[in-house]
Amino acid sequence: MPPRAPIMATYEKCHTRVVILVGLLVSLASGYGDAQQTFLEAVVDVKPAIVFLPSPEYPVQLRVKGVGGRVLVQCIVDTMGIVEPNSVKILQTPDTAFSRATIEALVQARFTPARVKGKAVRVLVNVPIDFKVH
Repeated sequence: MPPRAPIMATYEKCHTRVVILVGLLVSLASGYGDAQQTFLEAVVDVKPAIVFLPSPEYPVQLRVKGVGGRVLVQCIVDTMGIVEPNSVKILQTPDTAFSRATIEALVQARFTPARVKGKAVRVLVNVPIDFKVH
């Protein structure tokens, strides 16, 4: 008969993972969590909405070349609707010269806060910012 120890160790690891996952799902569903918990935009009851977003400064060298496009930025919006500056991350850009202007505009942006069961929560969002040559 094969030893049972490796089977039990594997079961305990899987069981622990399942318990942790279920605990996280229950926490999310019940609306509990600490003030620093960050939710994904897909799971909040009310998604954040942009209230104010200043126009980013168009990099001169790209305007002259006629380069435009969409910059996709990821960031955390806090419970007051303010972007957490250290959370800003460029996911996509047609040119890295757009990055600084995009980040500067986004940290000045204001959002309505995301909500879960009526409570304002921190949320991870992706924000598209378009640069168009006129």
